[in-house]
Amino acid sequence: MSVSDYNKKAKAGNFVVAVAVLVCGIAFVLYRVGLLSKMVSLNDMATALGVVVVVLLFGLVVAYQWHINAQRREIMDRDREISFVQSAMDMHSVVTVTDENATILSVNDKFLKEFGYTKYEAIGKKMDLIHANLGDESVFEDILKATKEGRSWEGRHPARTKSGEIRYYRATIVPQFDDKGVHVGNVSIRHDITDLRKAEETKRTNAILSKLHDEVYIFDSETLDIVYMNERALERCEWTAEESLTKRVLDTEAGFNEMAFRAHTQPLMDGSKSSVVIAVKQAKGYVEVHTSLLEQLDGTTVFVSVARDITDRMAIDKAKMSSVSVVSHELRTPITSIKGSLQLLEAQASTTLNDSSKSLVSIALRNCDRLMFIVNDILDMEKIHSGKMEYNRQANSLNGLLEESIEVNKGYGDQHGVKFNYVPSTDEALANCDHDRMIQVMSNLMSNAVKFSPEGSTVEIALHDNVKNWCISVADEGPGIKPEDQTRLFESFSQAKPADGKKRVGTGLGLAITKKIVQHHGGTLGLKSEVGKGTTFYVYLPKLEQMAA
Repeated sequence: MSVSDYNKKAKAGNFVVAVAVLVCGIAFVLYRVGLLSKMVSLNDMATALGVVVVVLLFGLVVAYQWHINAQRREIMDRDREISFVQSAMDMHSVVTVTDENATILSVNDKFLKEFGYTKYEAIGKKMDLIHANLGDESVFEDILKATKEGRSWEGRHPARTKSGEIRYYRATIVPQFDDKGVHVGNVSIRHDITDLRKAEETKRTNAILSKLHDEVYIFDSETLDIVYMNERALERCEWTAEESLTKRVLDTEAGFNEMAFRAHTQPLMDGSKSSVVIAVKQAKGYVEVHTSLLEQLDGTTVFVSVARDITDRMAIDKAKMSSVSVVSHELRTPITSIKGSLQLLEAQASTTLNDSSKSLVSIALRNCDRLMFIVNDILDMEKIHSGKMEYNRQANSLNGLLEESIEVNKGYGDQHGVKFNYVPSTDEALANCDHDRMIQVMSNLMSNAVKFSPEGSTVEIALHDNVKNWCISVADEGPGIKPEDQTRLFESFSQAKPADGKKRVGTGLGLAITKKIVQHHGGTLGLKSEVGKGTTFYVYLPKLEQMAA
């Protein structure tokens, strides 16, 4: 009932009362002047007065009842209005009532639905129930401080649901006081703005990424469905933004190998690396793709891949490598001849040379082997760059291959006082790979591990199942590699400086060649290193049945 309607009915009741009082007043006046006694007999007058009194009382009862009914209707209308407002608030707002110390006294259904608690779980708990474990407790403290000082608090804040999901709210917290002005509690009203915040962040991010010269792809980590592509990426794929949302990242390039991509990004999924890099040849040239894993506001994860055109850089590297390979080819023949002569001289050294001369021949022969190793590395890298590296891939047992690799490198380990310990897989562990190239891969990793291990230590080699891949690990007890040096470890002619500062001899090509060979097999090469605690290299190779699929 509106105030004006109530006033009208109240005036009507007052009018009835006024009429009744007026009738009684007239009757009394007539009686006093004797006019009424002349008009009617005494008995008739008494009867008339009785009737007037009855009418008066009836009018008073009717007026009072009318007034009571009007108040009742007003209260019922107000209750309906309050109920309507409460229903609307329950539908759109999270409402909580707490005492002065932020202990929950009551919550509405919207709170229970959004945060996933029952009333039993929520009531009696502190409001930091939804603020806890967010890494920043200042919001809850600010709210508590403001309300204790008698001030309302308004603002945005994150909140954690029972399931651990992070959502964002716009909140208003109003302190309540008793008749004496004592703070007795707070009423909180919150509106979920998670989707709004997500839209704002997406809009802001898209505005930044859209004009980048590099191609940017954001896609779901599970389904590989594309979530976003910037203008450069859309231009290369010849799609509109709307079309891209119906595609998977596999559609961006003909022959995209999902299994190889899963193996490549496995270190992101298991948390061993924050980003992975790969150079791939596409129809329009070479690109270097940096991929990271990003958690969104709703808890889902997406891959963010940034592709940079490195065609010009690859052309320069190829020209540089071609020049070096020409020199290497020219060196190979004389080195082979020198090595042969030294080997003949060493064979006759026991009868014709003294101890000093024998030592010189032995040193010369080792250096000759080292030169040949460098030349072979350079020629291998040139073959990889030119696409002329030959692979004879067939089903191989990785257990057998690793045991053979250990046998090949045992002599090198013995020279440095380092042992190999192998933990084989209990499965057959078959992979489609080139036997000799994989021996080369493992020899590079094992010799590096020996080179950086202290004398008397052990290099641990293990093979285990990693869902769709086999994972080979080679772990040493060396000085470790600094994080800033790890990113360039797989570049050609690059050697990371060991944490202990001690220089080790090498070409700087071994790991670059190893990574290229592993990638050619659809696998991934990565590492995990901590200064002072050693380094572990990981090789992920697709299982044989996955390659067949």
